[in-house]
Amino acid sequence: MFKKFFGIILLIIFGVSLTSCKSGKVTYVDDYKLTVASPSGAPCALITPYTAKDGKENPNFTLRKVSGTAITAEFTNEENDFVIAPINAGINLYNKNKSTFKIAGVITWGNLFFASTMEDFSIDKINGKKLYSFNEASITSALVLKVLELYNITPSEIEYKGDAVSTAALISNDSVVVTAEPQLTAAKAKISNIKSLSVTSLYENKVNGLSFTQAAIFVNPASIETKKDGIDKFLKSLSELSQNVKNDPSIIADDCVREKIFTDTDSAKQALPGCNCYFKYAKEVKESIIATANLGLNYYGGSLPGDEFYYA
Repeated sequence: MFKKFFGIILLIIFGVSLTSCKSGKVTYVDDYKLTVASPSGAPCALITPYTAKDGKENPNFTLRKVSGTAITAEFTNEENDFVIAPINAGINLYNKNKSTFKIAGVITWGNLFFASTMEDFSIDKINGKKLYSFNEASITSALVLKVLELYNITPSEIEYKGDAVSTAALISNDSVVVTAEPQLTAAKAKISNIKSLSVTSLYENKVNGLSFTQAAIFVNPASIETKKDGIDKFLKSLSELSQNVKNDPSIIADDCVREKIFTDTDSAKQALPGCNCYFKYAKEVKESIIATANLGLNYYGGSLPGDEFYYA
């Protein structure tokens, strides 16, 4: 009797689990090997804590970082349990029967900013000014145009540059630019009086609880068949981590530096809040996914998949 009672007490004290292990800020899924492919940079920031465990490389978790232009090819790589990619890219491939990956959750929510060294910079100050932006034919550009429309702002001209690095280099007293994190933090390190406005926040303030859904984590249906328990536990762990990161993005700063997303902890802590990296199950934010797509449905292949596309 005593042995049985003692065993129960040990289980209560140690919280024994055969399938997962809480260590530091994340719960690891130890009885499955998982692989995530992602563009290198901010989209995979939330994933970085899983790549190390107890100060060592996590043998059960692989984060494969590729260039942004190469990410679409990862949807055909059966070794991947998950792929992180722009939502419109995942939907385009699914609609064309070039991918069977389903959307599991949104993981980034827009990292664009209006920036200037103008005193008392506000959205109204863009009216009548020349605006430098980037990625003209994209859903992010469609978001910028929508925000300008929602606030009745008409720039005198919009000139598109190659990327966020190019526009960040143009920030001055006489210019207003659209740039992104982490390029904005790098620019602020050189020019201390830069003021910035989050494009996502401006959008959210006008659309009644919706948000801009930029990148998602997609799940391989073959992995659902063979290790559904591991898939679901990882997504649950990601959701739990996300709540803490949303409150304090700096808790993953060292992980991001270890994975070479940022060069140092200080710049990571400054840039992460603007990277807008947190996880929400796709079914919970389906309305925002649809609203974002309607900003430029042509970037999604002209239509959206049905309910079968949503895994969680």
